[in-house]
Amino acid sequence: MDLRHFLQAATKRERVQLASVCNHSVAYLYQLAGQHRHASPQMATRIEQVSRQMAAHSGGAAGTRAAGKPGSLPADLYWPAHGGIVDGSKRNDTAHGTV
Repeated sequence: MDLRHFLQAATKRERVQLASVCNHSVAYLYQLAGQHRHASPQMATRIEQVSRQMAAHSGGAAGTRAAGKPGSLPADLYWPAHGGIVDGSKRNDTAHGTV
């Protein structure tokens, strides 16, 4: 599933959650999905990892509520609060707000 299809199938909560886990906005994800912007290799990997786990939590496809609670992803998916590096990407609280 590509990002465009994931965003279409995801609930509003899931889209917001994906954006916050990746330290970006939902609008940025739509720009990536529409190929108006290009993600760094680290960001692309991060989006793929998190969206796969979100789909698994929702019963195999985003938007399906067959399994798991919406909004209950493992804590290790979130960027560290101290602004450290995850998958080689630095978190910038001033540019994107806090998670």
